[in-house]
Amino acid sequence: MCDSMPVARKRQAPIWFATVLLIGAALAACSDSSDPTAPATPGPLPPFDGRFIFADTMEVDGAERTATVVLPSGYDHETRLPILFGYHGGGGSAQQMRDQTGLDAIADESGFAVVYLDAYDGYWVTPCPECDNDGRDPLEEIDYAEDLIRSLSRSYALDPNRVYATGFSMGGFVLNFIACHPDAPFAGIAPVAAGARRSLPAWCASFLFSRRPVQIIITNGMVDLSVPPEGGENWLGVDETVAWWREWNRCSASSTSEVDPETTGEFDPQLFRTEWTECGDQKKVQVQKVERIGHWWLTESNNASRIDYGRSIVSFFGLDR
Repeated sequence: MCDSMPVARKRQAPIWFATVLLIGAALAACSDSSDPTAPATPGPLPPFDGRFIFADTMEVDGAERTATVVLPSGYDHETRLPILFGYHGGGGSAQQMRDQTGLDAIADESGFAVVYLDAYDGYWVTPCPECDNDGRDPLEEIDYAEDLIRSLSRSYALDPNRVYATGFSMGGFVLNFIACHPDAPFAGIAPVAAGARRSLPAWCASFLFSRRPVQIIITNGMVDLSVPPEGGENWLGVDETVAWWREWNRCSASSTSEVDPETTGEFDPQLFRTEWTECGDQKKVQVQKVERIGHWWLTESNNASRIDYGRSIVSFFGLDR
């Protein structure tokens, strides 16, 4: 049984910079800090309870939070496996994310665990400066992820040092904001059909002196009417978001590109992938721009081109090997 004790913490407070120019200058002058001390691998596990799919409930920052945990069929309770967290879209649920992404089957093939989280009241608590979050702690999602990782790794053979996260729409939006925080427990994030407010660079720059590069793959449909790829007055476009993460990870201008698939029908989706690998701490950045698709998660079975976002994400993080 997983722990359900509430945990309270004090977080590093952001230090706001006066202008975008100051932020840019500081970024250029600052060198990467080393990653924070990774959580120690827990001690001996209790006997396996035989559950491969189960619900977890715990109290975090005064709120009851739930998640659905899926272990692969090859789970042996001896070899610690990596974990992929799944964050649903606004107003959605963990079950909706399971149904939408097909990640269960991919995890079963590749041998990692998936943890689908439920947002509080259906909507994620996001630490953007202009988001009031109904008065909730803006870092609640970091608390929840840390507590859940700690609890699960004490009861199951899961590796707290190899945790990644993907999120759809608002789920990807919250990942963009928490990933640069020094306490974020994810080695990499994969926002899908998601955006970021223009306050993202200032938010991340407030943690500049504990900068923590993060592996990131961004996927956006190029005819998305919900999250327009060109951005807007208050939203960063796809190219702007990618440019920010490249700067955060201190990537060089050198990149590689490919098209998937090379040939496609006139109305079928086509994926254009660009990757930067010459980055600080080898934390590469990738963007997948998908033509002829909107606000949707593509799986192998729901499009004629057989593009599968889940498989691309799993491959990028190396969870398939």
